[in-house]
Amino acid sequence: MIPKRYYFMLRVSKLADYAVMIVVKMANDPQRLFSATELVAMTRLNLPTVRKLLKLLSIKAVLKAKRGAEGGYVLARQAENISMVDIIEAIDGPIAFTECCVDDENRCRMIHCQMHSHWLLINHKVRAALGDFSLKALADTQRNQEINHNG
Repeated sequence: MIPKRYYFMLRVSKLADYAVMIVVKMANDPQRLFSATELVAMTRLNLPTVRKLLKLLSIKAVLKAKRGAEGGYVLARQAENISMVDIIEAIDGPIAFTECCVDDENRCRMIHCQMHSHWLLINHKVRAALGDFSLKALADTQRNQEINHNG
């Protein structure tokens, strides 16, 4: 009998995944204003979800919102200046593997946590890697895959 394998996965939420999808679509035409309904058609997500994500991304300055009849959403910065950390944290909040990576450091001291410094180091390295990965790199990769697939 083959033993059952258990996998440890680090996950971002579905909403953060959807936010990345939306922002990648926008990065393909970074100067253009996109309406929520256009983004629904492009991503096949439902309108309430898209609206919620656009609002959160705007609050965290990943996107800029323009109101009115000619309104819509546009990237707040150039795609190379928006990182995966910016997008994920706009939706999910701070990236943290354990509570002590974001909670009060004194709490870990009070309970004599022996792993606090280790988790902080791991958290810092993963966050730095995501911070180095730009929206432009992600959009370029997707565009190249689409060219090769349709090519």
